[in-house]
Amino acid sequence: MHVLPGVHQTFFGAGSPPVTLTYVGNNTDTANQTNYTFSSESIGAQQTGRYIIVATEHNDVSSVTVGGDSATKIVKLTDLALWWFSYDNENTTADLVATGAGSSASCLLLIFQIYDGASTTFRTSGTSP
Repeated sequence: MHVLPGVHQTFFGAGSPPVTLTYVGNNTDTANQTNYTFSSESIGAQQTGRYIIVATEHNDVSSVTVGGDSATKIVKLTDLALWWFSYDNENTTADLVATGAGSSASCLLLIFQIYDGASTTFRTSGTSP
């Protein structure tokens, strides 16, 4: 587990309390297509108040679902890297689907869990500070 002492402001804004981030895993699909489905991906251990964070690297991801639930875009860090979140405190695996606005040579997903965000409010616009 990692506590994000300053970097967390990228996701939550300045003055927000630190949160605990746990890396869960990653997966890559190298097929040239628009939509990518990663079936039964581990999203980590169950825990109350857990958010699932999915980082995508794809030419132009327009939406992400976690276990069928729409994820919300947090922030765009680069032209290819988008970060998404979804609330889930019950499941240990989920189908992760990245829908693109156009085709891409591949899609990479990084999966994290965030805890300790008692009143977590994610930034949903702008770019990295």
